[in-house]
Amino acid sequence: MTKLIEAALAHSWPTFWYEELDSTNLEARRRASNNEYGPCWIAAKRQTQGKGRLGRQWSAPEGNLSTTALFPFDGTLKQASAISFIAALAVYDAAISIGAKSDGLQLKWPNDVRSNKHKLAGILIETGEVSSNLNWIALGIGVNIQSSPNVDQKTISLSELTKTGAPNADNLLEKLKLTFGDRLHSFLKFGFSPIREDWMKYAEGLNEMITVQDSQSQIVGKMKGINEDGALEVELSDGTQKLITTGDVSLEN
Repeated sequence: MTKLIEAALAHSWPTFWYEELDSTNLEARRRASNNEYGPCWIAAKRQTQGKGRLGRQWSAPEGNLSTTALFPFDGTLKQASAISFIAALAVYDAAISIGAKSDGLQLKWPNDVRSNKHKLAGILIETGEVSSNLNWIALGIGVNIQSSPNVDQKTISLSELTKTGAPNADNLLEKLKLTFGDRLHSFLKFGFSPIREDWMKYAEGLNEMITVQDSQSQIVGKMKGINEDGALEVELSDGTQKLITTGDVSLEN
């Protein structure tokens, strides 16, 4: 992971701000297609074609944060999958650092940050191959700061979670750059176990009944946590354990 280690040592990756973009992840892909792999942050005041997981639309009006971290990566697929958990924790850390109430603030598998079952932030990771020895990662992060857009679920904004008012997108991104750098450095130094342990502290639905829907089936069981690969551990009604690597989670109550 030489390239990732080099990137993680720098907490001040350059930031490229745009008045408007179709999508910060799309801009990252365009840069990568021109052999520009960062590390850098791409941010837009307005995003017109934002998307989330499974191609869902992500509304990103002005005042909220739309950003993508683009960086080279030469690690394994397992290591790449850890990035979404690192990013979720970094968003959590950044929100707390600017005064968001921790009560009800949780992480939903695999990559949402929510408060009292309302979505605050979403994360979308895309990867591409440069050569047999080097890939790149585009880590897209959208955070509701000033407004709670109408999407496929209930939403909430930082302005509703802070007593002193939410920061602007520029300031939140600067906080996020620090918290993401810290979490990434910890991962590179100590591995996934501390990330997993911290993620579990804030996990939404832990030891509760959940439903997991994928493209082929629906699974109902008790959420037991995540394993060392980030797969969701679900205990079925007969006591057997099932590992889930992709799907949408909803709580039973």
